[in-house]
Amino acid sequence: MGVEALLAALALKEKETLRTAFVGVRKLRGGKRLSEADWVVAFMPSTRVRQAAQILARKYGDAVLMYTDTALNLHECQYNGPDKEGIFSRYPDDEATKEDIERLLRGWRNEEAVAVAASKRPARLCDGGLRNSLCRLPTLRCAPVGEGG
Repeated sequence: MGVEALLAALALKEKETLRTAFVGVRKLRGGKRLSEADWVVAFMPSTRVRQAAQILARKYGDAVLMYTDTALNLHECQYNGPDKEGIFSRYPDDEATKEDIERLLRGWRNEEAVAVAASKRPARLCDGGLRNSLCRLPTLRCAPVGEGG
């Protein structure tokens, strides 16, 4: 999905806050144990993405949650395709999907700046996965990383 990288960077700085929501211990392969909060930060599983985004939005702003919701909607559409009846996907057609993809890409740079500031890591446009996947769509033209837009 790609949004996990952004959330993980923010979550790393807010691990203590996440500990109140993600309690318990995870047993990993090999018998190693990891707190639920550390597991969420390390793996940012899609089943925990929205809850983590809600918590992070309290500090970093509502945009974190809104972009996460958009990414989750697109993720759902990626598997189910557009659906005019709205049963399997929130998107009725490719144009509606394209609009949210473009919105997400525009906002992504702003949210990435927040993550970079929070983690003090070198800047890069997400993990390449989301952007590269979206740029393969025939209706979307993406500028190479580092060029405008």
